[in-house]
Amino acid sequence: MIEVHNIWKSYRNKSVLKGVSFKIEEGKIFCVIGPNGSGKTTILKIIDMLEEPSRGEILFNSVNILSLKENEKVAYRKKMAMLFQQPTLYNMKVHENIALGLKIRKFDKTILKQKIQCSLKEVGLLDYADKHAYTLSGGEAQRLCLAMALALEPEVLLLDEPTANLDPANIIIVENIIRNYAKNNGLVIYTTHNMFEAKRLADRIALLVDGSIIEEASTEDFFGSPRDERVAKFVRGEIVFG
Repeated sequence: MIEVHNIWKSYRNKSVLKGVSFKIEEGKIFCVIGPNGSGKTTILKIIDMLEEPSRGEILFNSVNILSLKENEKVAYRKKMAMLFQQPTLYNMKVHENIALGLKIRKFDKTILKQKIQCSLKEVGLLDYADKHAYTLSGGEAQRLCLAMALALEPEVLLLDEPTANLDPANIIIVENIIRNYAKNNGLVIYTTHNMFEAKRLADRIALLVDGSIIEEASTEDFFGSPRDERVAKFVRGEIVFG
């Protein structure tokens, strides 16, 4: 379980996050939805310990990972994988991109090969193993990034607008990959500004605007009976933020 407690973050005296709190259990998909600049990426970076909050706690199975010593944080970083909106690939073949992270974690060659094949099969790129990564389309590149993360068998997957630049065919594939990961008891926290995708994919949704969560609820309640009038307008497709 990941529990986010009262996270604040400021840059140059400007508050980017203002008391953000939520929790999500294994096997669930939690969506942080909101307009650009609302603080969605920042909260993912803090959970992944890439940034420090101004104050607040992140509990990973009841352990406040932000209070750990740097060498203790490594063990928890290995339990998480984060993907950014723009795919980051290395100038080498597809299978070599996946092998990098596995080699760092010192898997032997037999297990390494198995993990590469399994992760490529999972994202539908098994036939692309010997292609150069830079020849992939945008959707294929994003799926390779997912394969790189899944090969490491993380307990938590952090996804920053993973389908923002994809065509419909690749969106369907990526969404199915995320669902399958959660079904295998993975925990997913992902961001989007697409409320239709959130409705299709998430178990719970939090609407983040200007650094604050306006409403957080099950997907059914968020779309079916929103408590906040701004959320109700948002669900109806009205432009209420800006």
